[in-house]
Amino acid sequence: MPFAPHKELQELTSGRPVDFALAHCVAQDFQRGSGIAGKFKEEFKGVGELLDQNVTVGGCAHLQRNNRYIFYLVTKEVSNGKPTYDTLRASLRTMKLKCLKLGVKKLAIPRIGCGLDKLDWSRVRSSIIEIFQDTGIEIHVYEFNVERLPDILQEIKNIQKIREQIPEIIRKAQETQKKPFDSTKHNLELEIEDKV
Repeated sequence: MPFAPHKELQELTSGRPVDFALAHCVAQDFQRGSGIAGKFKEEFKGVGELLDQNVTVGGCAHLQRNNRYIFYLVTKEVSNGKPTYDTLRASLRTMKLKCLKLGVKKLAIPRIGCGLDKLDWSRVRSSIIEIFQDTGIEIHVYEFNVERLPDILQEIKNIQKIREQIPEIIRKAQETQKKPFDSTKHNLELEIEDKV
């Protein structure tokens, strides 16, 4: 089973580090501005990049941001349309191939196709399990919380910034250890403390 650890996450939290790719459903026109698609569009931008990929219904476009892949399952022609189970399955198959090609090992998804698109989660979940079985890709499902997404994405950015600062912190710590110990200064500090 690709779902690990066999439970669904309540939110996409800071527990989803940058080694998790993200995915959601969109229309071929990439125009929707509501729900999760609107929030991803606002956060990751790249509509021109996505359109340049010329992905049609049943395909999957993607962006790469900060060593993370964001997959866009193209499940319908226009934003005010509705997907079918067949178009969703076709997009999932395409995403699976991209994940394998790009070396994606972990994927965090909402209940794709089940929010504004109104598909049944039990059927969608069965399709995901069938399509991703034997791939070794770990899939986490989260309950999408529109209001929390900006905070969550900021937390992810903060984690990335901290990771980028680690080599500099280590370098400074190593330089500090190389400086000779000044016993005169140390003794002076002790005398001042004794007098206080």
